[in-house]
Amino acid sequence: MLEPGYWIGMNRMTEVGLTPHQVFQQALAHQNAGELDRAEHLYGFLLECFPDNPDVNHNMGMIQALKGRPARALPYLKLAVAAGPDNVEYGLSLAGVLIQMGYMDDALEMARGMQAAIGGDSRLLDLIRRNESRPWFPVLQGVHAPERQAYMSALVHMQRRGQGPIRILEVGSFMGASLMTWATAVERLTDRPAEICCIDPWDGGDLGQYDYGGSIGQYLEDGTAHRVFRNTLKFIPDRVVVTEMRGQSQEMLPTLAGRRFDLIYLDGCHLHPEVLCDLQACDGVLAEGGVICGDDLELQLHQVDGALALANARKDSVGCPGGDGIFHPGVTLGVGRFFGPVSVYRGFWAMRKAAGGYEQVSMAGAVGMIPYHWPEEFHDMVRRNIGADGLLAGLL
Repeated sequence: MLEPGYWIGMNRMTEVGLTPHQVFQQALAHQNAGELDRAEHLYGFLLECFPDNPDVNHNMGMIQALKGRPARALPYLKLAVAAGPDNVEYGLSLAGVLIQMGYMDDALEMARGMQAAIGGDSRLLDLIRRNESRPWFPVLQGVHAPERQAYMSALVHMQRRGQGPIRILEVGSFMGASLMTWATAVERLTDRPAEICCIDPWDGGDLGQYDYGGSIGQYLEDGTAHRVFRNTLKFIPDRVVVTEMRGQSQEMLPTLAGRRFDLIYLDGCHLHPEVLCDLQACDGVLAEGGVICGDDLELQLHQVDGALALANARKDSVGCPGGDGIFHPGVTLGVGRFFGPVSVYRGFWAMRKAAGGYEQVSMAGAVGMIPYHWPEEFHDMVRRNIGADGLLAGLL
């Protein structure tokens, strides 16, 4: 709560002998000190008196961005750029928020326009080149175990000798990071084309029954996740055809009856019984010899008290017994009840469909890939953990 003395309007500036410049400097000092509420109130009073001031609008926009309110930041930053079209700082700030919200095309158009108007600026050029060359994700899921991406790509390598396109079904695509893993693996580890079908509602309409919260919930509700996914499609290799199916898995999967997939990846709802229902539905569209796999199986059902898992079935994740990490009870229950014990690689599980049921998957002889669309800080972690496991024949 701010002290009454911080409620300063123009009349109070006169009373206490402060100029607008001095109020701005106070606000800036609070901003630099991380005292965002104080800074926001002072910028707010300045905007009441000087609504078109570009510096105040820019800083107010940055305050909103720092407080996790990118949508509120946009009008302030757009006004700042309109008032100062040759100010690179304004442009970079606006581009950053546009990118954060998935408006990549708008960000690049604005950056190119400013670059053309003012001439060469290395910061604008870096922003343009970086975002034209690879996808960008405001959040990555699974950063605690990036080696799972290498095991995912190894499953694609195991499909390299077949005929025709590799048919992949992904349930739960979010921003498209896992889609990039599949598509890049097809391009670099096989000579085959591929068809990837992505199922996701991308709307956050059912978040109320889950405990996601935080930025993930916001990204779904405000459309950022879908906008980022659509931008990711621009980086998919030419011989990979992606089909987007927007809707809940229980609605979309029945429409695939009659089709058969070589590889199915489940990373959608993590609750019980939804995971089990997805497994049952996917069983009908998985080709014999095909592999079904998924993420977030930290503990198998035989490794945990079933009553504990069931008591937390409607929670996305809970602490492991003994306090060592977390596990996803819905995934544990669904996978355990459908298959029993499965082959699992640091939380990434996989099973092959055979004539008489399902069998575990060995990746001996398979080659995986580092997820190069992830930040470089994760690459060494992947190399280290895959090397320690010793389960793959190689890693590109």
